[in-house]
Amino acid sequence: MQQINIGLYGRTYHFDESHLNLPSSIYLQYYKLMPEINIEFKKKKARSPVSNLLDLRCAFIGKQKFKYTLNTADSLYRSSVEPFDKNVYADIKFTHKNSRTFNPYGYSVNVTGNQNFLKTGIEGTLRIDYNMKGKGFYVRGYGGMYFGLSNLLGSLNEQQYYLNSTYNANNDFMYDHVFMARSEQKGFLTHQISMKEGGFKIQTLMLNNPVGINDQWLTAVNLRSDLPIKLPIKVQLFIDAGTYAHAGKLNSSGNKLIYDGGVELHLFSDILVIYAPLMMCKEFKEYTKSTYPKNRLLNTISFSLNTEKIRWNKTQRIFNL
Repeated sequence: MQQINIGLYGRTYHFDESHLNLPSSIYLQYYKLMPEINIEFKKKKARSPVSNLLDLRCAFIGKQKFKYTLNTADSLYRSSVEPFDKNVYADIKFTHKNSRTFNPYGYSVNVTGNQNFLKTGIEGTLRIDYNMKGKGFYVRGYGGMYFGLSNLLGSLNEQQYYLNSTYNANNDFMYDHVFMARSEQKGFLTHQISMKEGGFKIQTLMLNNPVGINDQWLTAVNLRSDLPIKLPIKVQLFIDAGTYAHAGKLNSSGNKLIYDGGVELHLFSDILVIYAPLMMCKEFKEYTKSTYPKNRLLNTISFSLNTEKIRWNKTQRIFNL
């Protein structure tokens, strides 16, 4: 071992509101307390671009819920806040990176779970450089498996742990990301996604079983490319494709493959990325037509907010588009 870091991470937010028959709003809160150990293994050569890291995390998470009680005096339901529902998750991740100047690549193996489930995933990334400064073709591949271990099997509480083609706030059970509308179902802020698991850009939140959700296995590939021209802002083309267990039976078209593709816009040094899907498989088309009869293109636009890229001691660089 070359270096060992031991740390403690904490976070708490309000994430939902209710004012049902109340004089003022009440709020739900969650907290996350996570000790972690980061191990960097010794390099064969001091100047080697190859690095191997092992991250060990244990997340203690408490989350509140609303309780609705009927008041017999006026026959009105009123909401109140229940005590914290507590969960513990273990997470192990091994990462290999080769940060060579041309065509860098890397891969990671991740295992997450507790007494209720176990989720494993392998992710690989590769940048193929074009013969132009700062231009390239980017490849990401993902494969994951899910194992249910308890009486939660098939319940709504277990679905948050399932593999998903489009990773959103419903999947962020470890609260690793900051979602602007974590508890909402409608509005543009609910279009926030994260480039995890399937890495797709279209959400199907209004479905009981969203497109691409699976409790067995899922594989996906995400491709994107810089445009071979100089532009004032960073614009890329993307395409995603994937499949999962029993896809032919779960998809309305009978196809085993789902896909989407379009244009993505990178702003503020990749802190904000906006995705505009221009093509999609039949499952996504049917959903967008039925859910968004008007302004369909605008309503399928999604975005990711990568707050971990912010360097607060160098904020002047954030606004360098």
